[in-house]
Amino acid sequence: MEEFIIPTKIPDKNKLETSFKVFVILNYITLFLVITANIYLSIKLIDVAKTETHFFIIFLSLGLILFFFTKPYIAMIFMRKKLLLNIDDSITIGNFTIKKIKEIFYEVIEKFNRREKPKIYLMREKHLGVFTINSLFFNFIKSVNAIYISESQFYRLNEFELKAIIAHEAAHFYKYMFPLFRSRIFVFLLIGLLPAYLSIITNSELVILLFFFFSTFFIIGIFYALIGVSKSKVLEYLSDYYAAENYGKLNFINGLLTVAKNIDVYHYYLQLVLRMIRKDKKLSINYLSNIIELVEKNLPEIVTSPEQIKNAVKITFQSKELKELKLKIPEETILKENKRINRKLLQFYTEKPSKVVNWNLFDNIKRDNKINQEEYQSLLKVLIKNPDSVLLSYETYRKVKLAGTHPKLSERILFLEKNRLK
Repeated sequence: MEEFIIPTKIPDKNKLETSFKVFVILNYITLFLVITANIYLSIKLIDVAKTETHFFIIFLSLGLILFFFTKPYIAMIFMRKKLLLNIDDSITIGNFTIKKIKEIFYEVIEKFNRREKPKIYLMREKHLGVFTINSLFFNFIKSVNAIYISESQFYRLNEFELKAIIAHEAAHFYKYMFPLFRSRIFVFLLIGLLPAYLSIITNSELVILLFFFFSTFFIIGIFYALIGVSKSKVLEYLSDYYAAENYGKLNFINGLLTVAKNIDVYHYYLQLVLRMIRKDKKLSINYLSNIIELVEKNLPEIVTSPEQIKNAVKITFQSKELKELKLKIPEETILKENKRINRKLLQFYTEKPSKVVNWNLFDNIKRDNKINQEEYQSLLKVLIKNPDSVLLSYETYRKVKLAGTHPKLSERILFLEKNRLK
């Protein structure tokens, strides 16, 4: 097998493990200090709060913070999803029966030999990926302690790839997730309690806004310094390694690329739909989720070309269901909605687009969007020769680059190669 010189920017697994352990210790120290500060401020507030105005300030400050904290959790609760446990075993989705899907999930999860078990949700949205959410102090809420997977993955992944992808998410759930992130309710409470206390002791209701914004930026700054972008990449690399080590490097790489292609398809038709709404003077962006659902109904289960996506969008915008969504929208409303659409489209913009690698350079023995052992050698050559390129278009988008929570697909593949996984 040919030896490759992996770029030095690709991290070493042992060093990442050491860094992760240090981050975890810092997380627990910070969490202890944050909880202590919350207890101290709560006691002091009980002592100094004397008037109705004081209680209103406390209510306002905590109310705002709890609204921002619970917003993503509420979205999870109301997401279109089905609990795997409640689905009939005889039903088939793609390549698997529900019984087989349950067996695969439980096999992977049982390897961790832990008492806590994540709930498994199947998402109805066709082209979302796979993700994990785990809250340290809200285990009684099923939907915020769970692994989510789009139903469409069962049409594209084989059994070994599916196990590898689930193993990656389970590694996040059980091993590679920062304690401070799982307990961020205490960070939010501190942001609410601190300005309320400072406002009351300075006897100025207006000061609460100044203190509120100051404490928000200061505390959130510390929060993300401890679990920010570069640290999030550590979690991804280590979860990748666990999945590849236990279920095979190529199985994981093919699973990863399949899930990523799914996300790429979603970004592609989302852009098309947004532009079509902007062009149509009788469609409101408020119906975006309804339109996306219609597009997904018109898409084939396995998308193989941009033409299929364009055709699905075209059929959707000519459909009877879409015509029923059309309204007579005032001109001033159209202008406001166009601004919203333009802001959403901005996430797909990039000033310096990275070059997307030509898959024909490596997926050339069996053109199936999967990588076999022989093609893998060609893939490594391409990635090493083109270090600034990306494997899929969505990796170039502004939104993805700004988030920066995941390494590039090419970096993740080279990481597994550098650390000598078979």
